[in-house]
Amino acid sequence: RLICVAPYGLETDQYVIPDEVKEIGRKPFINDFFRIVIPESVISIADYAFPSDSWDPYSSLEEIVIGNGVETIGGSAFSFCPNLKSVTLGNNVKVIGSYAFYGCTELKSITLPASIEEIGEDAFAGTGLTDIYCKAQTPPGIYKFETVIVYGNEIPSFPISSNLKIYVPRSAYDDYKQYYKGSRFEIVADNWYYYEDYIVAYDF
Repeated sequence: RLICVAPYGLETDQYVIPDEVKEIGRKPFINDFFRIVIPESVISIADYAFPSDSWDPYSSLEEIVIGNGVETIGGSAFSFCPNLKSVTLGNNVKVIGSYAFYGCTELKSITLPASIEEIGEDAFAGTGLTDIYCKAQTPPGIYKFETVIVYGNEIPSFPISSNLKIYVPRSAYDDYKQYYKGSRFEIVADNWYYYEDYIVAYDF
């Protein structure tokens, strides 16, 4: 079952998607919620599922909880949700699409599950991230370091700041810090080279 349009007029701060739903389509909700819970039954979240702008809902969205069934988060799925502060990713997310959380300025911390394999172009550009916890033993593919424009500021794919820390498994620390091998303009593990100064060994 694909959820395309949720019921209008739900007067609640939270919406829990029904268990029978398997996929979430593009912009399924008319209402604006503070918290959305995606159940274990859902396996994919479409491109542009919950983006926000001046006329769309989701401007109040503060928390999203993604169940363990989800493997793919589509491109721009949560882009420009200005109040999104908390994202809980399920244990089986493999792909986070390009621009998935682009411009979510209030997002300060994210934990990437051990299952993560690919993080698309500018997936977290323009966020407020200072703490990234990546549990994957094998470094996931990430897009090349580049500068993008968000709210008039120059911000790279993972937002670089003096207090940024990327926590990775201690046993995989050397793999994340590997020397740059020349891959460019594609999503590859080699691109962690750009963030080597921010990588910290961590015991999960």
